[in-house]
Amino acid sequence: MRTLLILTALLLTTSGVRGQNVSLAEQIVGDWASADSVAHTVYDEHGQQIVAEDGGPAFATLYLHFAITDSTITTTALNWNKGDLQGSESTVPYQLRGDSLATEDGVSVHIDVLNDSLVIGQTDPLGVRTGSVYARAAALDPPEALLGDWITVEMTDNAGVVFDLPFRFRADGTVLVGYGDPLAYRVLGPYLLVYETEFEDPASGSVTTLFRVSRLDLHDASAKIQTPGGGETLVLYRR
Repeated sequence: MRTLLILTALLLTTSGVRGQNVSLAEQIVGDWASADSVAHTVYDEHGQQIVAEDGGPAFATLYLHFAITDSTITTTALNWNKGDLQGSESTVPYQLRGDSLATEDGVSVHIDVLNDSLVIGQTDPLGVRTGSVYARAAALDPPEALLGDWITVEMTDNAGVVFDLPFRFRADGTVLVGYGDPLAYRVLGPYLLVYETEFEDPASGSVTTLFRVSRLDLHDASAKIQTPGGGETLVLYRR
């Protein structure tokens, strides 16, 4: 199901005209993204559609980024799930067979490159093809303005001890918080995604990382990291 969602979100529509001297396998390599929100229809175990409190879709993808090599796809996504923001990143091996991209567990989608757009699509049992278009994008490198050492304003713990918390955002996509181990992080638009957990799927050969999502308000000498929904807010200053 997870792999199907990754690939469904990744490819879709009609075929384009390929470059005369460049193979499809070469054209798809690189970074692609879409910031368009896409609502998903989700059902429970009884076949009933799951909806949000307002009756709308319970699940939507707000942002997708694909980094494609000659053998793997890494999908970084920001999802909205019944009011909660969730970040994820999955890497899955693939094979290209003609104009079809297939993963180890049998999921297959149509794929093409039209001008500078990646087109990914599926065909339903009635033969109708649906799809989505993704534009060439920059790699998900951390923003320069975030890199380096930061410190929180002074805080007080439950025992009344006053302390501050250092952060070091590194160019390799990891952050040091306090004196803990490095954690993976990503920045998608105004959101900061920080590593929470990861797991492997032996069936598809994929590795998936789940992220905590916070709102990031970044300035030259200060930054604000806020949990969505009015949660905890951290104010950081340059060290």
